[in-house]
Amino acid sequence: MHPKLTLLILCALSASALNALAENKVVTTGTVTEADQTYEAVSGTAALYVTGSESSYSGTNLTLSGIAELNNGRNGALVANQGRLDLHDTTSSGGAVPYGYAAYATGSSVMTISGGTFTTTGTYGNGVYYSGSSTGRVENVSISTTELAAYGL
Repeated sequence: MHPKLTLLILCALSASALNALAENKVVTTGTVTEADQTYEAVSGTAALYVTGSESSYSGTNLTLSGIAELNNGRNGALVANQGRLDLHDTTSSGGAVPYGYAAYATGSSVMTISGGTFTTTGTYGNGVYYSGSSTGRVENVSISTTELAAYGL
């Protein structure tokens, strides 16, 4: 094979490998509806982060992964500041550090979860957590925790 052609093929393969690297999803305005997506926490931001009163996200068959990192990177899904989050048949995990949440609603947000599996492996972690006047509904969900003072809901 010609050396230039080999280099071109290797460059194309490297570019496709870079596209496969972890990424997260941040919604700050508007309505987003998605299915069959995978997101991982990046740079201290949750795998799926929805924030602001003008933001809404609806996802089906998602895979969300919080990682062992400080700040919100510990969280699979986070909705804040009056945002709205609807998850259906989703698999989400919180990071293996203190206070990692598989799904977390705060700041008068609305989070509805139907179907799926939510796990956390960190101390004081929670499978699904609502705070700060947030509301929502959780139904037909499997929630598991494995560490000290960790709660399912």
